Amino acid sequence: MVTAEVRIFGTVISTYTRIVQITCEEAGLSHETVPTSAHSPQNRHPFGKVPVVEVDGLELIESVSITQYLDNAHSSGALQPRDPAARAVMDRWIAKRLNKRCPICPAHWHFWMPKSQRMAPGQQAVSTWQMSSSTAFCAACS
Repeated sequence: MVTAEVRIFGTVISTYTRIVQITCEEAGLSHETVPTSAHSPQNRHPFGKVPVVEVDGLELIESVSITQYLDNAHSSGALQPRDPAARAVMDRWIAKRLNKRCPICPAHWHFWMPKSQRMAPGQQAVSTWQMSSSTAFCAACS
């Protein structure tokens, strides 16, 4: 496995910064997080988002492209399914989450489920995920 020094510029409380950190850890890459606010003049992301990553002489933005690059370039794609159908399912879940629709949250199921499986308005959702009866949204969505 090739070792790379990864510099992650982002806020330490950012979910997207943490996703990149976890990818580095899973891929066995050494990394450093440089605390950088999204609205800081030091942030080099063209849309004022975090993280921005420096690795292999590249400056990368957007957590999905960053994590896929790190995995493909330094872990031979080991963190992603090899089977094209399984990878398509993975990509679908990522796309749904990036659209701010949490597919495990009953409050959002109607956005991604086939019409034949959608709940009627007011119908109680049944899920294998543990949610409190007072929770309208999952933790990721609230």
